[in-house]
Amino acid sequence: MRKLLSIAVLISVGVLAGCACIQGETEPKQAQPVPAPVVKTKTIYMPRAIKIEKFFPDNVRLNEPFEYRIKATNMSNLTLSDVGIIDKLPDNFEYISSSPQGKLTGKDLTWLLGDMEGGESKVMTVKGKATETGKLATCADATYNYFTCGETLVVQPALKLVATAPEQVLICEDIPIKLTITNTGSGNATGVEVIDDLPEGLKVADGAADIAWALGTLPPGKTLEKTVIVKASEPGLYESQPMASAEGDLEAEGAELSTKVVQPVLLVTKSGPDKQEIGQRVAYEITVTNRGDAAAAETVLVDAISGQVSNVQISDQGTMDGR
Repeated sequence: MRKLLSIAVLISVGVLAGCACIQGETEPKQAQPVPAPVVKTKTIYMPRAIKIEKFFPDNVRLNEPFEYRIKATNMSNLTLSDVGIIDKLPDNFEYISSSPQGKLTGKDLTWLLGDMEGGESKVMTVKGKATETGKLATCADATYNYFTCGETLVVQPALKLVATAPEQVLICEDIPIKLTITNTGSGNATGVEVIDDLPEGLKVADGAADIAWALGTLPPGKTLEKTVIVKASEPGLYESQPMASAEGDLEAEGAELSTKVVQPVLLVTKSGPDKQEIGQRVAYEITVTNRGDAAAAETVLVDAISGQVSNVQISDQGTMDGR
């Protein structure tokens, strides 16, 4: 955005002109000696922009070099860019030099000041002489750019998924799959969902074929946990790979889950004589074999004995009930 300010300061006693310049006349050589210089200042100020001040002697002699100063101040609290000061020289003024050196194009004397911080001032000095008596006026303009800036916080959500399941369970036991998801990033993760496509033979306790956990929005640093109960229909090794996803192509893999479902299978055999004389002892043997792939815990063997049998003796710490 460019702003243009104008100021004009004249050489002698001021008469306000329509162009916002202060005009006056120089005195001829035969006039009385020039008094000590009196600083005259004309200021035009636009809030939050450039203030230009000009400092001239009260009057000068014809064809004698004199100097005047231009002071530019950034009155805003912003940095102004590409600041330029253009001093328009009149026809009755002969330019000699300037400090810092300006660029003279026709009657336009220009300084390119670059950036100016808020409150910063820069001073330019112009040297020249009046070539005619009468009114002499110079006018200065200021140009600059300033930028309206906006800001946003750049964030990057990130997902971390931890999945655990028991390494082995019995066919009759539940399989608890624990899912822990964390947003380890710096922004909200939206549309968060955790999916685990269960292999054939496994089902969620509610009958669903797969695990689907919709979380919605997960703030940064937030952790949520969920345990899903899964059941196996038969023994075997079951493997799955939980996955988390969110809007913005966010993805995270949990550890591959591997659970072995085992089952004890007991085979009971009983051997003894086919017949025996009355009154003689009868011995028979019961054998229990586990043909499965899991231990049968707390196994109890029950054998029904006829009421006509007495004096029963049982090995391996067997007991009799009801006798």
